[in-house]
Parts: sequence; structure tokens; C-alpha cells
Amino acid sequence: MKNLHVFLCHGTRTWSLAFLVLASGAAHAQNIRRAIALSGDSFPSALPVDIAGFAVPAVSHTGQIAVAVTLTGPFVTPDDDTGILYHDPFTGITIPLEREGTSPPGTTQGEMYGGFGTGLGTPPFSRINVGPNGEVIFRASMVGPTVTSANDIGMWWYYPVVGGQSPLMINREGAVLPLQQYTVDSFFTYEVCPGVPESPATATLSGSGITSANNTAIIMGFPIGAGPFMVAQEGSLIAGPGSPELAGFGAGDTISHTAINLVSSRFVSFRSRLRGSGVSASNDDAIHIDFLQTNQIPAIVAREGDPVPPQFPVVGAIHGGLFQPPTTAEPDFAAFLGRVAGPGIGTNNDEVLWWYVENTNTLLPLAVEGQPIPSAPQWFYNGFFSYPAITAGGTTVFASQIDGPGITAGVNDRALFSGSGSAAQIVLQRGDTHPDLAAGETFFGLFDIFCINPNDTIAVFTKIEGPNVQLGVNDEAVLRVSVGPVSRVEIIARLGDTIEVAPGDMRTISGIAFADGNGFNAGGTDGRPSMLQDNGAIVYRLDFTNGTSGIFRSQRCYANCNGSSTINIFDYICFGNAFANNDPYADCDGNGVLNIFDYICYGNAYAAGCP
Repeated sequence: MKNLHVFLCHGTRTWSLAFLVLASGAAHAQNIRRAIALSGDSFPSALPVDIAGFAVPAVSHTGQIAVAVTLTGPFVTPDDDTGILYHDPFTGITIPLEREGTSPPGTTQGEMYGGFGTGLGTPPFSRINVGPNGEVIFRASMVGPTVTSANDIGMWWYYPVVGGQSPLMINREGAVLPLQQYTVDSFFTYEVCPGVPESPATATLSGSGITSANNTAIIMGFPIGAGPFMVAQEGSLIAGPGSPELAGFGAGDTISHTAINLVSSRFVSFRSRLRGSGVSASNDDAIHIDFLQTNQIPAIVAREGDPVPPQFPVVGAIHGGLFQPPTTAEPDFAAFLGRVAGPGIGTNNDEVLWWYVENTNTLLPLAVEGQPIPSAPQWFYNGFFSYPAITAGGTTVFASQIDGPGITAGVNDRALFSGSGSAAQIVLQRGDTHPDLAAGETFFGLFDIFCINPNDTIAVFTKIEGPNVQLGVNDEAVLRVSVGPVSRVEIIARLGDTIEVAPGDMRTISGIAFADGNGFNAGGTDGRPSMLQDNGAIVYRLDFTNGTSGIFRSQRCYANCNGSSTINIFDYICFGNAFANNDPYADCDGNGVLNIFDYICYGNAYAAGCP
């Protein structure tokens, strides 16, 4: 498979490396784009097989990438035309992790993968998820003589450091919870756990004692034979006034899960509905955030009808429910959206983004509809908050409508924020311009699809508006935002741009796809798939007007040739391979000719290192 294709600086017009004239042998600028794989590349197998297309890729903190693919070729049939690719930046090797039509680990003889689901992405695949250290979670269907509709869906966990080259089955329809002896009939949402072969999921159960009143649960997938095990079950009593019980979980419920110190501590959060004596429609919504303990349901930190913390700016307010799924981060941070009610609360000030620290049981209003914005007190939050993402340091990113003097609806009335505790700053605003935008063009995004890394770098999707902007042609882009006193914004990829994917091979971008936390955004340690590495590199899929596509990584530092988390000898090897393959990236000094001066230029960039 071809792994080295192209490095380019981004602009809003066609770029040719011949015009990237860089003074004094300086290396390329910040956004260095490289192709990890292109449609038409070979899919390693015993017989010739090519990649026809890609789903949405996900990336780890350190650069490992997993993506589902469709396959084509004379030896490909409808029974084996999908697979999963895994890319390791440290070795530069891309391997076929699994393929439809082969025997899945953990199954009996004759059982085979039947496909990789119908989740997010184009073409449709299950949501393949990559954890912080390169762990992969994926879901697949199975076929075979012993497979029925009651056991034909499984979940696998792959981590080369622990599992070698073979994924571990950690959940399956028909699996039995060892302690309760309940059978898992089906499972829905799932997240990846750092470093350990487990994943939480909402599930339906059957077995002795199971009725329609207790047949949904949150379970933790674990290697078959040792698990899965129960986290919370519908019908379970919750400690507290009135002892309400859990009313169940559905396919739309999402769990955020972080493992601390591997298996010694698991930090989870989820939303639940309650029922029982004293429970009504005005107090049946709750948020659970806690470390898992044996036979104990994670604690409720916010419940509809309960008083809000005293730090809330409106006296007498209570939680009004309508909570949204929470998100967690190492070591004990969480954030979630909700409503408030009570005296002085109306439809123009009832939305709240809550920020929580489990260790101190601190719940603070990070952003409140109708309240001033700390970094711009002349303006105020105007609601319509996005789902938040939170980092291991507690930094929380979200988007909101804004209003106040100088704000015009549909022009500059929405912004992206970053903050913690009770204060956040604007890092990007609708109506902002950029040097790479044409005259009259501005960012026009909702800014509600994003990922953040522990170093406060944000990857965010945006719309673009302007006199020459056409819907579906050049109106979408992915940005990299470096948060600071003055945020730095880079355009990573834009519809309509023409880029060089191989020497002389120019293609025009017609589509951009990326991991976004399965629609809930991602903060790096929440178990959700992300497009953003710790070093600021962004991984995404580009579709082109000629019907082809590819998986690309846009990194910030030229010396980091392989896109990993460290600068070492493998980057020199990577540069040498790029030079030998006449890769445009190897033209370090940008003069359009590959020669010894490019080696000298790269040596200088390597010596300077990366920020």
C-alpha cells in the first residue's frame, strides 16, 4: 500500500509546490497535509484487492488511525467487500485489521464477519472508535451455521500493545452476564476505554426474572468469558429521598466513560429517567456521574426539581430537567446541558451548561442563557448551546448564540467558547474573517461540531458565506483553532479547493468527513471518536470531484514527518522514503526541485524540533 502521498500548505485557491518559495531553506508552513491512504490503493491480502472507498476515520492521541473501507477487484464478492484499516504512525505501516468473510476472534468454527454495520459515514459503517493510546473498538455482524438473529452482533477491542495482531471479543448478543446470568439481547451506543479491553453500552436483557420493567441496562463489555458486567439496570433502586428507581435506557442514551489507572478506577456518566413513589413528570430526569463501585449505581449529581447550587446567578432556581447526555474526562471532570425553572426563570434564561468536578462534588454554571459573557461582558449568552467537549484538564468547549450591542442576527450572533469553572472566552465568532478567505467571505458556522485536545487545540467544522460562495461547492471547511489570549485560526481543508495528492495529480475537494464524538463532540478522554491528536494534527476524509477519496492527516510541524507524537529517527526515515518516492513533501525548501538542499533543509527543521 502507498502510505506517502502529499504534504501541502492550505489556501483557498489552487496551490502548486512550485510556487511555495520559502526563504533561507525554511521548511513548509504550519498546515502540512499528507495522504494516509487513497482509493485505488491496495488492501493487503493474499489476492489483489483495492480500496474503493472509506468511512469516517478516527485517530488516537498519538496518531494511530482506524477506518472502515469498501473493497473492489476481481477477487472481491459481496460477502467480503468491506474491511478495517489500521495505521501506525511510528512504523508508518498500514495493516488490514479485519475483513468481512473472515473468522472473528472469540467465535466458534464456521462463524464469519458478515459486515461492519450501518452507522455513521459514507459508505455506511458502524462507528469505529480509536482510544487515546491507539485502542480500537468496532462492532460487526456475523454469519455462519451457529449464528442466529439472537447472537449475530458482536463488539471487538484491538490494542497492539496488549493484544498483538488479534482483536478481542468483548461483547456479543447472546452473551451472559456472569453474576446475574442475564442474557444480552442487544446493545446500542458504545465508547472506547483507554488501555483496557472494555466498553460501556446500553443494552436490552432477557432471562429469569427479566420483565418489561427491568429489561434495559448499562453494561460494561469485557472479554467474553469474564464479562460483560452490570453498571446500572432498569428497576434498580437509587439511594436518596423516596428511593426512586431507574426507569430504563434506550438506543439514544449515551454513556461517557473514562478509565483511570487502567482497571483500578472507572469514571462514568450517563442520563437516566426515574420512576416510583414520589416521582412525577417534574422530577424524573437525572444525571449520574461517579466512579464505579460494586453493586452501587453511580451517584446522581443533578435531578430535575432539586435546587441548583448557590453559585447560580438567579436565586431560587431549580433544575428543570431536559438534561442532555453528559461527557466525562480524566481525572474526574464532567459537563452537561440542562434547563432550570423557578422564580425569575423564563424562556430567555433557562438554558445552562454545567461543569462538574467529582472529587470535590463541585457543580458550577459554566454558561447561563441571559447572563453576561465574562470575556465580553457587553454581550450575553443567548442559548442554543451545543453539546460540550471537555479535556483532561477540565477545559470545556461549546458553542452558543450571543446577543448585545453590535450583535446582528445571522451576521455575528454565534460563537465558539473555551473555559472552565464559571468563566469562558470567545475563541471564534460568526462573521470572523481570515487571510485565506477571499474578500467579503466570513465564517458562518454554528460551530457545534468539534473536537478538543489536552493542549487546548480545537478542530471545528464551519460554513462559509460570501459573494462567490456556492452551496455544496465551496461553503464548508474544517478549522484548527489554537486557544490563547489571541486565538490562532487555520483553515485545514475547504470544499472547492484544488490540492496536489501526488506529483502532477491535482484534485478538487467535493466533500469533507471526520470523527466528531458520534455527534456529541469529543474531548480526548471521554471514550468518543475524535479527529484530533494531542500534537494538533487533524485526521479526516476528503472526497474529490472525480469520484475518488482519501484519508489525510494535517499536521503542524514539518519535522514530524510521520505525524506521530514524537520527533525521532523514524521521521528521518519517513523523509528519506518521501524523497525516494518523489513526494512533494520532500521539497523542503519549496523550490520545486528535490536535491541535497532539501535534506539540509529537513535537517535544520529536525534540529529545530516542534513546538
